[in-house]
Amino acid sequence: MSQGVYRSTRGDAKKLERAVRVGDELWGVVEMARNLAPYEDEECVNRYQVTHYSRFWHMHMVSATMAAKDVLSHHDIVYLNQRPEGLRALHEPTPQVAGPLDGIIEGIEEVGWLEIADRMTAKLNAPDEKELKDVQRDAKRILEKRRRISESDFRVLKKCHEQAKKILRKNRWNTTV
Repeated sequence: MSQGVYRSTRGDAKKLERAVRVGDELWGVVEMARNLAPYEDEECVNRYQVTHYSRFWHMHMVSATMAAKDVLSHHDIVYLNQRPEGLRALHEPTPQVAGPLDGIIEGIEEVGWLEIADRMTAKLNAPDEKELKDVQRDAKRILEKRRRISESDFRVLKKCHEQAKKILRKNRWNTTV
């Protein structure tokens, strides 16, 4: 069995037709549209099995109507008898994730939300007007980006925001941020 990598050129199409045999596997690299499928892998592979040799067309075929060299017109890169490493096949399920992977909110690169929540609760225990206003401002800024954090994180931050607001009202300080 021969192996090789073929690009979508006329010369490689001829080389692929000479190298392929019945029973070989062709793996075509598919580039996913990131605007249509943002959670999919950037590249996947599609598998084709060479089923027969057409005496009418004098070509190896992967289906009744598609020649092996036509796979190159559908894919920019085609691998012969070797599956590309690190690429998921289209028919395989995507990896499942339970929630945010890094715990960092977009737009706040250097500090995670847990550190912000810890800082907020520490400031809530020290009733200083400036610190309470900082807590309220930070919580409000993060709450505006609600779609970027999980529901439980949102509840924690909302609770910090409400506690700061309550303490400020209790001490009759200005509550505008």
